[in-house]
Amino acid sequence: MDKIKTYFIGCGVLGPDVKHIARAHGILLKSMLLPGGLHNNPGLLRTRLQEAIDTASQDASCKRIIVGYGLCGRGTVGIRARSVPLVFPKVHDCIALFLGSDQAYREQFAKFPGTFYISAGWYREKERPKIEKHDDEQIWVGSGSMGCLELEEKYGVEQGREIIDFFSSWKANYQRAAFIDTGTSKSKKYERYAKEIAEQNGWQYERIKGRLDLISRLLKATSSDKQLLVVPPGQVTVYSAIYNCLDSTPTVKNVSGAGSGREPRYLYFGSNKKGKQEIDRPSGMPRKNSPRHRFGLGIDAGGTYTDAVIYNFVDKTVVSKKKALTTKWDFTIGIGEALADFQQHTLARVDLVSVSTTLATNAIVEGEGQRAGMLIMSGPGAACDELASYGPWAEIKGQLSISGQEVQAIDKNQVLEVARKMIEKEGVTAFAVSGFGGSVNPTHELEVRNILVESFGMIVCCGHELSDQLNLVVRAQTAFLNARIIPRMVKFFHELESIFASRAIHAPIMVVKGDGTLVSVRMAVERPVETVLSGPAASVAGAKLLTGLEQALVVDIGGTTTDTGTLENGLVKICSQGARVGNTSTHVKALDIRTVGLGGDSLIRYAKSELYLGPRRVAPVSWASTRDPGGMDRALQYMEKHVSTESQTNFSQVILMSSERGDPEHPLFPFQPTKQELELLELLYKRPHCLEELVRILGLNSHRFLNSRRLEEFGLVQRCGLTPTDILHLEGSFVQWHKEAAERMVSILAQFSKNEPAALIRLVRYRFEKALARELVLKHLAEDVEVQEETDSRLLEHLLQCMLGKKGRTYQVRAKFDHPIVGIGAPAPYFLPATGRLFDTEVLIPKDGDVANALGAISSNIVIRETLEIRPAPAGGFQLQGIAGPNHFNDIDEVEKLAVEHLLHNISSKGRKAGTRSDDVTMEIKDTIVDTADGASLFLGRTISATLVGLPEI
Repeated sequence: MDKIKTYFIGCGVLGPDVKHIARAHGILLKSMLLPGGLHNNPGLLRTRLQEAIDTASQDASCKRIIVGYGLCGRGTVGIRARSVPLVFPKVHDCIALFLGSDQAYREQFAKFPGTFYISAGWYREKERPKIEKHDDEQIWVGSGSMGCLELEEKYGVEQGREIIDFFSSWKANYQRAAFIDTGTSKSKKYERYAKEIAEQNGWQYERIKGRLDLISRLLKATSSDKQLLVVPPGQVTVYSAIYNCLDSTPTVKNVSGAGSGREPRYLYFGSNKKGKQEIDRPSGMPRKNSPRHRFGLGIDAGGTYTDAVIYNFVDKTVVSKKKALTTKWDFTIGIGEALADFQQHTLARVDLVSVSTTLATNAIVEGEGQRAGMLIMSGPGAACDELASYGPWAEIKGQLSISGQEVQAIDKNQVLEVARKMIEKEGVTAFAVSGFGGSVNPTHELEVRNILVESFGMIVCCGHELSDQLNLVVRAQTAFLNARIIPRMVKFFHELESIFASRAIHAPIMVVKGDGTLVSVRMAVERPVETVLSGPAASVAGAKLLTGLEQALVVDIGGTTTDTGTLENGLVKICSQGARVGNTSTHVKALDIRTVGLGGDSLIRYAKSELYLGPRRVAPVSWASTRDPGGMDRALQYMEKHVSTESQTNFSQVILMSSERGDPEHPLFPFQPTKQELELLELLYKRPHCLEELVRILGLNSHRFLNSRRLEEFGLVQRCGLTPTDILHLEGSFVQWHKEAAERMVSILAQFSKNEPAALIRLVRYRFEKALARELVLKHLAEDVEVQEETDSRLLEHLLQCMLGKKGRTYQVRAKFDHPIVGIGAPAPYFLPATGRLFDTEVLIPKDGDVANALGAISSNIVIRETLEIRPAPAGGFQLQGIAGPNHFNDIDEVEKLAVEHLLHNISSKGRKAGTRSDDVTMEIKDTIVDTADGASLFLGRTISATLVGLPEI
């Protein structure tokens, strides 16, 4: 007799069909059938199944074990493969096996969720209700039954009927009985039973043609695929949340190599070390290298002001600092105005320039840039419909599994055809390419990019180059935004270099990224999306430079917004999920920050018997009065005479000319003006006007019909009003412009609010300090719990009110911060100290904090980070995820060595491109280990994270 090669261990309901298929294909099986119904007790199923597997594995003739169970309430999770491989179907239960696939089961479920299925195996295993022909119907309790008359006799009529109703209630969940005909013998007998049970319970009846393809494949499988899982010896089954089915992973003791363990290991590579050196733990801080520069020029083009500062790296002192209004329509104008105030001999000493700007952020929010197209290679469960709003996109052939294995190859001809249509019909001038599994294996993305570059010579951005996260849609969005704004970034730096050259500045230019680190212009123009939110990141870095603190809450109060960030262990805290810009999610690493529309130039307005600060930004009326004192006087006179107007919300705003380019005949006028825009410009040439004047003169029904948006966006006109800066003038704490104009505006607003001017000033200060305090509390809370400000608003507001001094009925609430608050930005010294006292913490207002963002830009380091992951392979061994090419290995030490070498080479190359010659690289090697309930430790993967830190080079 031939030796048994294969065991079948499974639910008894599969017995007839498995034997039928085995006979038909001449497969010699030794079957161990377990009782039907074990799926109702997953723990018992797991125990019985493992015992059977252990028994079969001890048979020397057993070469593999076929398991006839699906997920079955996760009763098959935690099953160990001993000396032979196990083969599982990737289904939820045996219904899918009889129907041929989980998909077929889902289709049936969608038609009739409440279906009682019958097959030959179910009938034989008594997995069915008993049909009785007489009045004494049998009530089934577990695997036994009792007649209705017996129950009533034993427990009494009333209690017996309750028991009968309870154990018969399952019938209410069904509306159909279905017989699955898999082609086994005596099918008519089983079908007749299904019809009878349907008739007895008033259900619909249906005969369904079964398919045994999946069971046939199960009996013959030697490798894993979408429908089958082969568990190599030494691995344990786990639940895959990604695919909602079984997967497997090795136990820790089956992972070779001395490196596996629960504590991270660290490797260090550097010029002062020979080769690699294992270290206890990196400091996490940039190394204290001697500065290679003497003088640096830091520039921050913020939302309201552009700051410029010259810093002496050797003496660690600010040599000079200047401010100018930011010109968002062309950042270089504002930068040029800030530089114009520096002495030429001071600028000539600069040997390094670093810039932070909202250029990329604004371009994304405003939808500007070149026309880009997206080519997507999707995968199982990847829905890409939400990409439609980002521009022309198409799904092309080419598919990878979640582990990076090729499922479908790239079709070069299709790529060329799709791309050519986008170019000719949609005017596409750049492409973004992203594929499912691309961060695991970028082979397909690189192949498509090479095809596009060779054929069309256009910019092509790949998702894996900008993100190592799995989310296909967000990676695609990030790559698309990057491709779109590259020309704008190129133009900006070309113009900036011209400005510097005209002032004899020939130093290298660095750019601040959203995570507070620096890159060269060369890398910034290739990856401009990484510079979003660079301004706030530079601010926190500047606070670190000015204070030397390792732990602090940094509050940057500007003209338009207040940004709140955190210093932890001397580093800027980064948002791990990626920055959200406008309505777009990205995988860009950026500062973890809270932003609120509150600043020194926030509009103070009165509406619906309430005083509001911001979020709109306007110019202070005290400043506006310096531009045209006589014109402002006439505008304020009009307000004073028309205080009773109904338009209280916008009445106290004035519009004035703010640029010589307001002349439509000027060669730099940015657009073709409308008739109303021309009329508005003509009025403002003469003098400033308040809104009510303009509405009356232009014959409009309401200020809402006054469209000055484009004129304001391009800086041609400026809206002004009462702001916190004006309040500081009246208090005498900050006086730089015309205090009288602020006094008149406060008097006007006081009449609206029926307050005395002095009381109104106190109220504005209180509201500003309260809003600041609210942001500080929410920033701390958000780092510990997810705060839903909209849904939790009433409770949250009451808690904040109590913290700010309001007494509850029988209690008080106080908050104390453990770390100091650092205030930067021009308004910080005037508002933040009083807020800090509410939290019993130190408030630091460092010298030169008004230009901390520019200082942060010039004092940051270049930091390059890259990560690779080693994962268990489906067929045993290991995979290296994150690099192209074949990546299957049998030995984990071998694959770790390759990963380290790849990271070292790659990160050093990127460092040189980013602008540093540093070779200080630290690697963290960390295993992911999960303990199961029965004491097993499972190895889920090994992550190798490399970080290079260096100073910008001359």
